[in-house]
Amino acid sequence: MDGPRVFLPGASRTNVDTVALTAPSASSGRLVIRNVNGRTTVRAGNAADVQVSATRRTVPGLTSPEVRLLESGGVLTLEAVGATNLVFGIPSSQVDYAVDVPPGTEIEIQGVSGAVDVSGVNAPVSVTTVSGPVGLQSIGASATVRTTSGDVRANDLRGALNVSTISGRVRLVDVDHVATATTVSGDLTIEGRVTEGGAIRTTSGDVDARLADNSDIRVVVTTISGDISVRSLSFPDRRQDRRSFSGTLGSGGEQLTINTASGDVVLAAR
Repeated sequence: MDGPRVFLPGASRTNVDTVALTAPSASSGRLVIRNVNGRTTVRAGNAADVQVSATRRTVPGLTSPEVRLLESGGVLTLEAVGATNLVFGIPSSQVDYAVDVPPGTEIEIQGVSGAVDVSGVNAPVSVTTVSGPVGLQSIGASATVRTTSGDVRANDLRGALNVSTISGRVRLVDVDHVATATTVSGDLTIEGRVTEGGAIRTTSGDVDARLADNSDIRVVVTTISGDISVRSLSFPDRRQDRRSFSGTLGSGGEQLTINTASGDVVLAAR
């Protein structure tokens, strides 16, 4: 997932340099990353410190932003100061972060425009962005993602996931607990074994739920004007009419609800 690049009408190049920063983990174990324009990649590493490689891209003739990694109030914060002035309506600079953290670091990312990828962390993760796509991989704790138009991909999450987007597409694979997943016009796909309850809601987006045979969940689907299809899944207590469905996989237990206004819903075997 590539982030935006800095381009100006008539400009053939940008000034590029890389800044390396290292700091001990904060006393709280929390890292906040603020990035107005640029890609943010966070990976769990073996070092005890937080290590940052920041690539700055700046329009020629303008000052590059200052990248800071500072602790205050027990929280470590990474940000670029003086980062994004507009030139002809286009950002004058971009900062791409590659950050290695101890696995137990709690991550909070505040972005505007740019891709976000987080992998291998065993502590809570929170991502808020406007237009950038978000990817989560192998997260061992809870995660929250809020975006406006960015797509969201999550794979191999062990904690509860709460995700919301307006027009972005959402794809969730092997997520233990989809607590809430909400879109307006974006399609949503969930794939894997489901054993914990949650709520999936869309307005006009379609929902494709590909559930493993060994799932233990009660599934309840309602829609106002969308269609409901069930393929290659056996629900012993299945009840269905044109706009609603309910049925149990395995031992049942908790409930997964799927609600759409006009979006179609497909329930299928993984």
